[in-house]
Amino acid sequence: MDPNLSTLRNFLLNELSEQELIALCKDIGIDYQALAGTGPFGKTRELLIVVQANDQIHRLLRRLQEIKPAAFQAAGLAALRFETLGGAPGARRKTGRAAGYVPLVVLLFFLAIGGALVSLLPRDGTLQSQPNPEPAGGASQVVPIPTSEPPALPSPAPTITPDFADSPLADEGAQAAVTDATPSPTAVPSPNPTPTAPPTHADHPAAQTVRQLNELLPRLYTGQASSAELAAYMTGGALSAVMNFNNTRLLRAMRLAPNQRAALEVTYRYITPPTLSEETADSAIVNSREFWRYVNTLNGRVACEVRDYTYTLIKEDNRYRVTRFQSQMVDNTCRD
Repeated sequence: MDPNLSTLRNFLLNELSEQELIALCKDIGIDYQALAGTGPFGKTRELLIVVQANDQIHRLLRRLQEIKPAAFQAAGLAALRFETLGGAPGARRKTGRAAGYVPLVVLLFFLAIGGALVSLLPRDGTLQSQPNPEPAGGASQVVPIPTSEPPALPSPAPTITPDFADSPLADEGAQAAVTDATPSPTAVPSPNPTPTAPPTHADHPAAQTVRQLNELLPRLYTGQASSAELAAYMTGGALSAVMNFNNTRLLRAMRLAPNQRAALEVTYRYITPPTLSEETADSAIVNSREFWRYVNTLNGRVACEVRDYTYTLIKEDNRYRVTRFQSQMVDNTCRD
């Protein structure tokens, strides 16, 4: 394939969209849809065949320079040289009169050959044993541009979004306002950026109460702590929600009977530690992002959650207790 044609075709494929190719063909008087081939790759091949056959290659180049001047210059198309059917650009106009005699010369040539063949015919009208004559003048062939499609680029691996329905704790509701105290991911998402103001208060008594509560929960879930111990850190709706989770939903999700709690392993860690965000004279708000992991050692069942928690605490006799909490699921896949 002519290297100049390859360069020009690569420019058409890389610099022009299909809509721009359609407009380009219309500008030079070619019906893009009528070209053979499929898609820009096939259409550009046929476009170059047509413009070369009709001596429109330089018209095509001029139009490309008008619509894509910077890319045209960068690709070095101005330095390319193409021959038209009549030789250099304009040769057909200069030799038009001489070209008019070509059909007459060809006709006389074939008449002469015909006369010679007639003289070779015997009376029975058949040719004498003569080798088959070669055709006079080989017909010029148009070499098509290769149609091999470029190798397909590998498709990027799909991004997989965790399916919360796969979690054994899915029946708890990923967006429940008051829900289980379970968090979960195996892959820990990046924590939200820490605001510069107000300053965090990880050592505030309310934040410390949340820490102590979470230290107690694994013992409660595995049957090593009682609801009376939990009541020292929780009250009201929060206490009811955790006990409901502990006695019903956790066992059902992990496929455990009430007398099999000892087979349950519960661990947690903080992605964003409990931090005071608001405070009044008799209440406080604490926020955290927590990862919780539950394992049934009897059958290998595992559940993980990462949740963002917002704890509301009330102050009673200089101590804090969680009266309600909200959680929002962040991730529920186990990767470790």
